[in-house]
Amino acid sequence: MKMNKRIFLILVFGTVMASLHANPDIVRAFSVGDVQRINSFLDTSVDLTIDRSDCVKSRMQAQDAISSFFRKHRPSNFAVTHKTEKEKTGLLMGKLYTDSGTFQVLILTTKSGSRESIRQLKIEQSSN
Repeated sequence: MKMNKRIFLILVFGTVMASLHANPDIVRAFSVGDVQRINSFLDTSVDLTIDRSDCVKSRMQAQDAISSFFRKHRPSNFAVTHKTEKEKTGLLMGKLYTDSGTFQVLILTTKSGSRESIRQLKIEQSSN
């Protein structure tokens, strides 16, 4: 009986932990501010919000805006706080720690085949 309980707990805990794993390339790119790597995930147009400026931008415009943000706020870490996935969409939320404060990040992705694309990106100053 105790063995069955342990197996059940291991399976439940493993399932919960697996749901928190995010695309490691995206997480790593945000952790170090790798704009080129982030750009490789950007869709052809991105609904982008950075510092309360909200608009739809082309991939190149979004890359420039993200690059500008990282020049002002050099990242030191990115911690995933929430992740959900559906069949063709994903939502990743996290905290971006920078030399000038902490930011809340929301990333909405879509999947087409094996390719994951960032459709929406919000980076906003954390109130904490």
